[in-house]
Amino acid sequence: MQLRHLTHMAARHNIDIYVLPYRAGAHAATSGSFTIMDFPDPMDTSVVYVETPTSTLYLEEDEEVREFNTMISRAQSAALSPTLSLKLVEETITSLEE
Repeated sequence: MQLRHLTHMAARHNIDIYVLPYRAGAHAATSGSFTIMDFPDPMDTSVVYVETPTSTLYLEEDEEVREFNTMISRAQSAALSPTLSLKLVEETITSLEE
């Protein structure tokens, strides 16, 4: 079950799970999925990977990357904390197993 896998992943020190409940309403990241790729070498700039229905975009301009980082921050601030998110996932698992 994918939810159980999330609980296992959340046990890792470098992974936090944030759940955005429906009651949070519209949030900054509703425009679609995207991935911000950061690299260990400071000479390598961050890249935003965006899939659209017709193409794939790689955004590298500082302003574009900053905008997507802002969207992530706003969505994260609207989400439940990692502790409450994990609790909700576990409650959902329990309810589905009953």
